[in-house]
Amino acid sequence: MSELKLGMGVSPGTVYVGKLNKEGTEWLQGKEDITKSFINVMHQYIKDGEAMTITHQDGKEHVFIHCKNDIDSINKTIMYLQKKIIDKG
Repeated sequence: MSELKLGMGVSPGTVYVGKLNKEGTEWLQGKEDITKSFINVMHQYIKDGEAMTITHQDGKEHVFIHCKNDIDSINKTIMYLQKKIIDKG
């Protein structure tokens, strides 16, 4: 029995959970679109106005930013990132 995997669909912006074939190249029957749930979890995981560095399996670091589309949230995010730069520098 194969394990459940998360992955992107052919259409950009769609997140699925399901089982892949042995080669890992095709979804098997029963994949489920969990895009809305995935986004909701990410909003809870990364707080508004903050960024999180996540290390990819290839060892490269990526920064994910959660910011509402309003001036207060954007300013809060900018201040947060400026502080991170000063703390790191």
